[in-house]
Amino acid sequence: MRTPPLRSSATNTPSHVPAVCKSVGNVDKAYRVYLELKGSRVPVDSHVVGVLIATCAEAMKRDLTVVHERKEQFVLLERAFQYVADAEAAGVVLQAPVWNSLMVCAGRSGELNRAFEVLQMMQQRGIPAGATTYGSLIESCVCARQPDKALRVFEVAMAKVRVAAVQEGNPATARGARDHAYLARWARRGGAA
Repeated sequence: MRTPPLRSSATNTPSHVPAVCKSVGNVDKAYRVYLELKGSRVPVDSHVVGVLIATCAEAMKRDLTVVHERKEQFVLLERAFQYVADAEAAGVVLQAPVWNSLMVCAGRSGELNRAFEVLQMMQQRGIPAGATTYGSLIESCVCARQPDKALRVFEVAMAKVRVAAVQEGNPATARGARDHAYLARWARRGGAA
């Protein structure tokens, strides 16, 4: 006797299928499942979109040495952007983790400008950039071999933490932010005292 698939209570989406595909690293199977869901008009929620994009990001982890692998990454990046476009067209409100995964996809494919574009898209939708978002953007910079930009993003993130700490009146957070800023300057100088 076969048990029916688990469904997300909010949208009636088989929520475990894309997650299973992600866990086994099968980006093509996840895409086929998505197409089946789309074809059968089953609504997809923000969580499922996030898992689909994370599946693309996982498939991009390996270091690229062959030209055809680079092309595969561009295909996966475009697929991830299409997941977002389809979800928004269907009225799905995407949460920060979805945007963070999309940002990582862009960075891993070497498309750093697209990662910054994702940050802009988030801001246009009123989604605040938190620590995870800045971490995703820093990872994108590192993957795109732009360590100077990664450091700049870190500095911007720390400045925002300092401003928030001062506005909240939290001296411990403000002191921690100053310590992080000092460490960033120290690292930039190559660890020289």
